[in-house]
Order: sequence, then structure tokens, then C-alpha cells
Amino acid sequence: MIRHPTMSLIWRFIVCGWALGFFLASYAVDAQTTSTLAPTGVLRVGVYLGSPTSLIRHPQTGQPAGLAHDLGYALGKKLGVGVTVVQFSRVAQVIDAIKSEQVNITFTNASHARAKEINFTSPLIQHELGLLVAKNSPIKNIIDADLSSICIGISQGSSSQTHCRKK
Repeated sequence: MIRHPTMSLIWRFIVCGWALGFFLASYAVDAQTTSTLAPTGVLRVGVYLGSPTSLIRHPQTGQPAGLAHDLGYALGKKLGVGVTVVQFSRVAQVIDAIKSEQVNITFTNASHARAKEINFTSPLIQHELGLLVAKNSPIKNIIDADLSSICIGISQGSSSQTHCRKK
């Protein structure tokens, strides 16, 4: 049975964000680390709209949330610096902003292609990929979708695209 994947995914990210926030809170930060991560005295966090892993907006209030958004604020608080969220429309633009030093940090998955362009830490969290299907869809699990007659939409150039091509 496929549950409502969007809400389930959002709650998983919220729980992971809280856990990482507690993890960050347990470590003291020295001045060199702060100046490395926020050389201007403000932590500039790169996000892209439309993904719970980066930035989404509450449909009624427009309130921002998302893993990269929330972790950026948690890290800024831990560093004792202000935070500026810099929004882009695609993750590729965030990567370009990291390379050009328009932003200091983002939270995204470390694909092989991205690792050729920017540096990554060890993974902070892991999450699964899933399919979003209509409630009355005959697809009840991933095996049901593994047919040549089924067309699955994936964002062009995304890590999901790379992952699905490997399978």
C-alpha cells in the first residue's frame, strides 16, 4: 500500500532536521570554523524552491520550511551569526552559487557529478526515494511501476534521474 508520500516525506525530514539540530547543538564551535563557514559574518544558505529537502512554502501562509532552509538557520544559530537564505529555482543554480561564492553552504545529496564541482562532508542523513501516484492508481509498489508501458516523470538532470537510470 502506498501512503500519502508527500506528508510522510515531510515528517521524515522534520524528524531528521530535529535530530541534526540536536547533534549540532552538542558541539562547541571555534572562531576559525565560524569564519570558514561564514566569512562575511553572515551564513548565506543556498536553497531551491519545490523540494522538502531544500525549500517549500506552506500553501496558505507562504511560511518557508525545508531541510536546507531549517538546517541553515540551525547552523547559523550554532555559529552565532545571522543567516541569509538565497533562493534559486534549481539545485544546479545553487551549486553554481557555491562555486562562485555567492552562498556559503547548502544541504543536498552528493552525486558523483556534483562532487566533481564542489566539496561535500560525510552524509548527515539518508532518505529514500519514492513514487507519487494517484490514490486509485494500479501501482501499489515499485515493482508495479517497473514495466515498459509505465512512464515515470523525473526532474531533468536530478540525482533521481541518475539513480533511476542505474536500476
